[in-house]
Amino acid sequence: MTVEELFRHEQRFIGCLAVSVVHPLAGGGPVHGETVTAAEAAQWRQAVEALSFPLDGRPGAPRLRLGTQAHDYPSLGACPARRPDGRCEIHADGQPAACAAVPLDAALPDGLQRVVLHQRLAEAAWMGADCIVAGRREGYAPLVEGERVADDGYRRDLHARRAALQAQAPAWGARVAGLLGSELRAGGAALRAGPQDYLTLPLVPVLAVLSESSDDARERTRRYARAQVALIERKVAAALQRKDRADRAMTQELRRFRGHYERFASA
Repeated sequence: MTVEELFRHEQRFIGCLAVSVVHPLAGGGPVHGETVTAAEAAQWRQAVEALSFPLDGRPGAPRLRLGTQAHDYPSLGACPARRPDGRCEIHADGQPAACAAVPLDAALPDGLQRVVLHQRLAEAAWMGADCIVAGRREGYAPLVEGERVADDGYRRDLHARRAALQAQAPAWGARVAGLLGSELRAGGAALRAGPQDYLTLPLVPVLAVLSESSDDARERTRRYARAQVALIERKVAAALQRKDRADRAMTQELRRFRGHYERFASA
């Protein structure tokens, strides 16, 4: 979710800053069962570099990606916007662009979405789902054909999501990376062993950067922080009622988040 989307749904989603390590492709070859050419690998690297920051100065070294997203108790097993009937409660009222683009990945160019889908296919098979299939399925139009996103609606949503991601770097990404500095890079180094993992931090560094732009932005970011404090308190109270041991780590993390948001709101 973008910052704007988190602001819009501040009463529903706990926002966080996700820090992950991405590994640019060194060259062409097989990736998730698909053959990637050298030219496509170069496109992949360009896409990664546009949305990430250097972990160190070595050419081809892993890079840090910063992103804003929603955060919640994994034990709940459902999005906070999911209704009891399985439908999305905000589908027609500010559904996040990332949701509209699923299962595609806006961080990669259109020509590499077939690789994304092959990865998703393996994940779906592991979960016992059959929502993604290779080739064609009778009664369904293809989502991706070769290097093209064939579905007009998905292509539009994918491009909208990509534009939102690319807007983050000039808006706050580079500044946040600079603010966190060596701490961020140390955290990224700790993720080298598990490149699919990510660190979650409160959104405060992003709020701090955005609040500098104007008095209105200062008030808006602090109003968001106050809303997050209230939401976290409700979430933690509900978790304590559930008495699920699996919730303990998340409860501790959210309490830390609450402290950071309280300090930011009162500054």
